[in-house]
This record gives sequence, structure tokens and C-alpha cells, in this order.
Amino acid sequence: MVSWEAVTAISTAVTAVVIAATVAVGYRQIRLAGDQLEHLRHSTQLEGTMSAFADLETAEFRAARLFVENELDARMRDARFRDDVLVPFHALDESEHKEILVVQTFEKIGTYARHGLLDTVLIADYCGPLIREMWQKLETCGYFELRRKNNAYSAENFEYLYDAAMDWYDNDDPPFRTSRRPAKL
Repeated sequence: MVSWEAVTAISTAVTAVVIAATVAVGYRQIRLAGDQLEHLRHSTQLEGTMSAFADLETAEFRAARLFVENELDARMRDARFRDDVLVPFHALDESEHKEILVVQTFEKIGTYARHGLLDTVLIADYCGPLIREMWQKLETCGYFELRRKNNAYSAENFEYLYDAAMDWYDNDDPPFRTSRRPAKL
């Protein structure tokens, strides 16, 4: 006949094996859930990125971009236009101040990127040269200096986006490098 001590020892061993198996399965489930959350995060990021890129392809944004490229420097020499730049965005006439759309679009994208909702590397790869060009045009004509007289934080997330684009541009490695931009020595 089997003693109670043997039965207790066997049931304790079986219980330990069941607990160990439960822990292993639980650990695996946690890892799978983490992987699923990461995939969901990437999917959500992709949707947000595609929406941001769609904003950059609208006719209104293209017109605003061309305004910044071709007209803003001359318009900034007009005292009335310069005075208007000091006014909050919502109070400006967007038909006259088309640069607002460029600044606000990149400010929005920069906000999402700064908080991890959009991938800065992906954004820089897609539109880094555009970000760089728009920032530099606006900065060169004194636009940001005027905007920041009344709000020191004006376009701070656009600036974050510009810095991220410049960082990517200065430090990208193959496979992103093209033959037109040889590797640094």
C-alpha cells in the first residue's frame, strides 16, 4: 500500500510541474500579446503617416509651398505683411498668408512625431528635403523670429521635425544611401 507521504510528494511534484507549465504558457502569451501590440502600433503609425503624407499632396498645400518658395521673401519686406505675422494664426487671412498652411501642417506632423505617434525616420525619408527647404526659407526671411516675438514656442514641433530630418540626412546609412549621395568618408 502507498503511504500518504508518497502521495503527498507525488501530488506536490505534479503541482509544481503544472505551475511551471502555467508560468511558461503565461510568459509565452505575454510575449505574443506584446508582439501583437507592436504590430498594432505599427499599423496605427502607418495609417497616421499615410494621412500626414496625404496632407502634403493636396493642391492647397502645394500652393502654400510654392508661395513660401517663390513669394514669401518679397512679401516679408512689406511692413503690413510683417505686422500680420505677429497676429495669431486663427486671425490671419489664409488667402494672403498661405505660409500658415505650411507651418501648421509641419507643426501638426512634428507634434505627432515628437510624441511617438509618427516615425521621424520614415517622415525624413519621405519628405526630409521638403521639411528642410520650407524651414530654411521661413527662417531665412525672418518669419520664425517674428512669430516668436509673441510666442516663444511658435512652431516648436516644426523645428523638432526639421532637426529630426537634418539628423536623418546627416546620419543615414545604407541601404538608404543612393549613388547621388555617396557615403561620408
